[in-house]
Amino acid sequence: MTKFDIIKKLLFSKKICFINNSLQYLCLNELLNLNLNSKDLIYFVGYPNTEDLTQLKNTIKIFKTNKINLIFLKDIFHIKVIHLILKIKFFFLNKYDLVILGDYKYYLFREFRKLSKKVIYLDDGVSTLDYNYWSKYYKIQNYNSKFFTFFNLKIKIPTIKNNFRLLKTFSKKKKIDNSVTILGEALYEKKLVTKYYFEDLIRNIIKKNAKKKIFYFPHRKEKIIYKIQKNYKNLHIIKNKYNVETNIINNSFISKEIYGISTTALATLKIILDKNNLINFYNINIDKKGLVKKTDKRSKKSMDKHLEFMDNFSNYLKKNRVKTVKF
Repeated sequence: MTKFDIIKKLLFSKKICFINNSLQYLCLNELLNLNLNSKDLIYFVGYPNTEDLTQLKNTIKIFKTNKINLIFLKDIFHIKVIHLILKIKFFFLNKYDLVILGDYKYYLFREFRKLSKKVIYLDDGVSTLDYNYWSKYYKIQNYNSKFFTFFNLKIKIPTIKNNFRLLKTFSKKKKIDNSVTILGEALYEKKLVTKYYFEDLIRNIIKKNAKKKIFYFPHRKEKIIYKIQKNYKNLHIIKNKYNVETNIINNSFISKEIYGISTTALATLKIILDKNNLINFYNINIDKKGLVKKTDKRSKKSMDKHLEFMDNFSNYLKKNRVKTVKF
């Protein structure tokens, strides 16, 4: 397909879809599996960071479908070209009949929403829970909008439930192993907790599960966990070739116990892997004594907002049968 052909599709297609990462791709697959009328729908990937783009391309190899032929705009055009196309579309051409967007907050996707008669949003993580707040903040139009979501929630627009029916078929025959999986989070690297507290947290989890294999799926920004690993033979770090959901589903077995710290993957995996409650999911509660002390107003405000989010998401997980634990 030539650059000219792609520009024509962006300008004249009636239905288009934009995603930016692996989770959005998985959710898109699920949406199309619900017999959505996808005829003439054109699929694009926007301008994600390098890590997200690499994981997305790897994930596509695992869950490749003939329904979705993605056009990677970042590999073809400078983003200024897309800005120009948006202006041409706005001033001279009709609106799209439908756009499917993987991130309602992302500025480029918001611009495409303005140029469409209807929109379906896909989950991009826990930001879905704050749709009412952010839609008002960004002045996002709510008319003719729907949200395809795996969260149980009520927001300003109608929702379509994502039960991950397609992904469940990939995990049905997996063996449940008497091991532990930890879904990592860059708490120390993001300067949310102290180095001592994070090391002590991992040490306590390993101590409790000393006779079990522990598989750690690190956040892409995590570095300290690799130093900690040297001290424990039963701690195995799994390279992030895919997003967490794909990493676990693509494995030959699934751990009987899965731990995380206010991560979206606790919500998604609870739905995908919930085989008659044979797998135990735990959300690790962070002790406030381990938090990095913030002195300036801006940093303190940012920390308070993050803690508020963690509390709210922890309450959501509790309501959806994910236990909260302390170490």
